Amino acid sequence: MLWDNPPETALRQIQTKVWKIRDLMDRAFRGTEPGGRPKLINQAGGYLLFVGPEHIDLDLVRRMVTDARAATTANQLTKAAERYQAGLTLWRGPAFADVTAPGVRLEAIRLAEYRMFILEERLDVELRLGRHADIIAELDELVRAHPLRGRLRLHLIRALGAMGRRRDAAEVYRDGYRVLVQELGLEPSRELSEAYRAVLAGDPLGPPPIARIITPRTVGGLDATHTAMPSSSTSTAPVELITHLPDHSTMPPPDHLEPILRQLLSGATDLTASRRLGLSPRTFSRRVSELLDYLGVESRFQAGVEASKRGWVLRENHHDSETPALSERR
Repeated sequence: MLWDNPPETALRQIQTKVWKIRDLMDRAFRGTEPGGRPKLINQAGGYLLFVGPEHIDLDLVRRMVTDARAATTANQLTKAAERYQAGLTLWRGPAFADVTAPGVRLEAIRLAEYRMFILEERLDVELRLGRHADIIAELDELVRAHPLRGRLRLHLIRALGAMGRRRDAAEVYRDGYRVLVQELGLEPSRELSEAYRAVLAGDPLGPPPIARIITPRTVGGLDATHTAMPSSSTSTAPVELITHLPDHSTMPPPDHLEPILRQLLSGATDLTASRRLGLSPRTFSRRVSELLDYLGVESRFQAGVEASKRGWVLRENHHDSETPALSERR
């Protein structure tokens, strides 16, 4: 239960909810040894819920991902695909879908990104197993839903190419090129461009490129831990494991959102800003909403304040004026 302005009945409502939670736990863990049950206890100022890792979905997912990585390293690709899929089935919809509190929204975005990385890694394994026909429909749907995720598009190009559908694979690339160039002013990645050239030349597309798994950061530290390992005995493409997700509180916004933040800081109107970036007003508005979600704020003014708090804004002197600018990426 989250309130910006708690009602007078807040304490009573919380006590009622706590009573219901305890009743549900008693029924769910009936017959379980006391030491193995979650505990909801009173603490000064509130309540604490103690739950073992075996009862937390995210901890279970992490274990399954670890198992899948180990299976991939051992070239047990069927087992790896099964473990990835088992972890993905624990998602029963978007995390915190009905919660709008800024801090919780940031965590929801982080978890959604983690899920997408797991999904991309699972599809990477499926491609290595030669299950191209089985995943084409799934990949096509995912690319339509997430047109800016280059790895999903690359997977679809490889799957279509392996099935002999090179014309369709080339069209998937061209669709992605239009989205990147026209909406964001960015060029496709080297991997996408190389896959496109291979499709046009009729060359083999080869194994999927480096796969990356990112586990959400839970406690302290901003630096990612990298470990490279061969993904199978028949391929030299390494798997890069990142055990900590960079903290959004200090990391600059993604490439496609940084120009949006620059325009908000400049004070430009939507029409002027969209023209500067070569975007339609509707696309610009959509990117602004995405930026606000990323920052965990509700208004454009708050976006500027939040960017300043995070150290993204520098003051650069230009004669008699000061122009806000984004700090350089580190």
